[in-house]
Amino acid sequence: MLIFTYDELSLNINRAILSIQKRKPADAHTYITKAEKIVMYLIDILDIKYPISDKLLQIYEYIYLQLIYANTYKNENTLTKILEIVTEMRATWQQAEKEIRQKF
Repeated sequence: MLIFTYDELSLNINRAILSIQKRKPADAHTYITKAEKIVMYLIDILDIKYPISDKLLQIYEYIYLQLIYANTYKNENTLTKILEIVTEMRATWQQAEKEIRQKF
């Protein structure tokens, strides 16, 4: 489910980038807002009892603030940088899932 959530986040960021390139700021706003909601969901589901949660929270907060910036200024470069982070995080979670499945 977490991988799917990251897929949706990436999809919305990609759509926002394309909307900015096509000079459709209203569409970009819609997709960035969806991305912001997904990041808020990721924050909400963090289980604080694990030490990694603090680091993930910092990353999610950074992504969220960058999404706000990108939405305010319709900044494609900021979205591209966020997409790179999200892509790396997705790959990390996917690898962790594979390792867990191999153990069981």
